[in-house]
Amino acid sequence: MKHTRIKMICIVIGMILLLSTVVNAVSMGGFSLLHAAGDAETGELPKGTALSIAEAIPEEYSPEELITNTYHEDMLSDLGIDKTGEILDFNFAARSLTAINERYPMECVRRVTDQLIYAVYRIEGEGKEFNAYFFFEKLNPAETAATKGAEVWWLTGRVLFSEKELSLEDFATISVGSSVKDVAKIDPMTSDFVPEDTGPITVQDFDFELNDYVERIYTPEPVLEYKDYHLLTDGILCVMYSRSSADDDFVVASMGVNPYFEVESNYSRGTVRQEVAPIDFPN
Repeated sequence: MKHTRIKMICIVIGMILLLSTVVNAVSMGGFSLLHAAGDAETGELPKGTALSIAEAIPEEYSPEELITNTYHEDMLSDLGIDKTGEILDFNFAARSLTAINERYPMECVRRVTDQLIYAVYRIEGEGKEFNAYFFFEKLNPAETAATKGAEVWWLTGRVLFSEKELSLEDFATISVGSSVKDVAKIDPMTSDFVPEDTGPITVQDFDFELNDYVERIYTPEPVLEYKDYHLLTDGILCVMYSRSSADDDFVVASMGVNPYFEVESNYSRGTVRQEVAPIDFPN
């Protein structure tokens, strides 16, 4: 009984010291604890560290109060994320929580479940500022070959953006046939999602008859349809746009909302719930 009490006291003291370190790290700005405890190369963190940090950040503090660094939107391409938030399948891109934090220190982290957390970044570009939400899923230790007592968190789903707080009701005037400009009046981020057609480009092909490389002019096919995602307070709205030719403007072809904030997981089979706390929407 005596040994059990001593063991329990040690555990409690250990948790108090960990949380104290977490609070100090958060108060200094940035996710400095991860730099000390995490391994950017392997993606490993001591078990429980990520959740402890997320839970130590006061829920009543908004990103505006927590975030001191604003990153340029170039960080998205640097991390292999396209402008609509799709996580591209690039081998070079950082994907673990520790690797991304190594490049872009996190200052606002929230817990969704014991298996899912997200980080809020403040991004600037094209004369505007907006929030970007990066979701991380805890990987199955048996499938990561992680060191005993360690865990790995991996970027999952898609990156979501918000320039202002919106609900589905705000899109009540949007229907099939509405223009991109109509949608952009409601969510200014819409204009950033429109794909750009690529003009003629010069490529080099090997000519076996000439036994040498020759230059050819190649004109990519115009983009005739695309979709974007809008993070709302009551779900995730997906809007599909289409046009008949490159000379036409994109219009809304279809739209649907997922009230459960479900996005397909990049790691596990199924979906992850990419819902953010109300306080984390931009003011």
